[in-house]
Amino acid sequence: MEILNGEDLFVEVNKCIKKYNNYYWLVAWAGKEFDLTRTLYKNKNKVRKIIVGLHFCQTNPQFIKKFSSFGGIKYIKNTEGIFHPKAYLFENNHKDWVLILGSANFTESAFYRNTEICLKMTSKDIGSKKVYEDYKILIDELWKKTQVFTKKELKDYTDKWRKAKKSIDFISKRNKKISYRTSDNTPLVVDMQWNEFTKRVFDEKRRLRGHKFEERIKMLGVIQNIFKNKRDYNKFNLDERRKVAGMFKRDGIDYGWFGSMSMARKFTPKIIDGNKVIGKAINCIPLSGEVNKDHYLSFIKIYKRLFDNGIPTASRLLAMKRPDVFLCLDSKNRKKACKEFGIKYYSINYESYWNEIIERIRESNWYKYPKPKNDKEKKLAKYRAAFLDSIYYEN
Repeated sequence: MEILNGEDLFVEVNKCIKKYNNYYWLVAWAGKEFDLTRTLYKNKNKVRKIIVGLHFCQTNPQFIKKFSSFGGIKYIKNTEGIFHPKAYLFENNHKDWVLILGSANFTESAFYRNTEICLKMTSKDIGSKKVYEDYKILIDELWKKTQVFTKKELKDYTDKWRKAKKSIDFISKRNKKISYRTSDNTPLVVDMQWNEFTKRVFDEKRRLRGHKFEERIKMLGVIQNIFKNKRDYNKFNLDERRKVAGMFKRDGIDYGWFGSMSMARKFTPKIIDGNKVIGKAINCIPLSGEVNKDHYLSFIKIYKRLFDNGIPTASRLLAMKRPDVFLCLDSKNRKKACKEFGIKYYSINYESYWNEIIERIRESNWYKYPKPKNDKEKKLAKYRAAFLDSIYYEN
């Protein structure tokens, strides 16, 4: 048996969806579409019995609609009390299965943001046979109480869900204690438009204080060429590794832009020695195309062998390989960035970095809809995620 929480819970469920041939789940509610929903949909032919609750209208109608033509997922519409279980059985046969029991509903918040705890039991655990048999009996009994939605019922439920969501959103906004705007009323990062983003990056006062755009672009270009020419980080020579780590000045280029790691005492010797684990981790991130959470979690799983909590160094490496996706978050930009991202300064860890930083970047207007007007803005658009550093950096 094993305790799961945080990113380990996501990784385990994601792995089990792909590995096992039969799913038997009980969840109080299912949320809006997220990574696991899409993985489940791709493997929907493996669903045998998934039972979802509807109390408090917490199950998102988007989920119901997505699986509406599929009979393997049904709903508890009427119960005495609240239908509130969270259990995930993955099975190949009665001798090969995994059961995950705990607090996590099938929602984005449960797997990405909440503090959840689950127990993983397998067919190899002592005494697990009785648990497995009892669970299968329970599933069969509850299945008799389930129903599907007609189109009219789904429409009525959607109306109720919208009303309930408005109430919840109102209460959440009223109770928020985090400031979502800077003192000069700068918009939230997700609200910022392309013209506002470019204005702040090219700000004349910041340029005069040393935030030189062309030098930053030149430096990123050199590092991107290193990755493209050698591809495997473990083939980089010492100078190349130091450039990627921000520990180098050469030919008029300061490679410390976007977060110098020259003062990271545990990190620096490993860069100099050419530690292979760092290379194995950064090689998990594709050099082109989509970067998804699975790529990131693969990187983190390996990187954690060296650094239990190394967001500055990890995000520096990520931002150098994919400046179009990642922001190096360090002591110089973290305070202002967290304020504009609407998150607590000390809440950033490996899990929340993706959920609260990268996902919000992807949702942002300036990121989704770049509208470069000239060559300078085209250069910026190419590396726009990393360039948040030039906005949030504070001496």
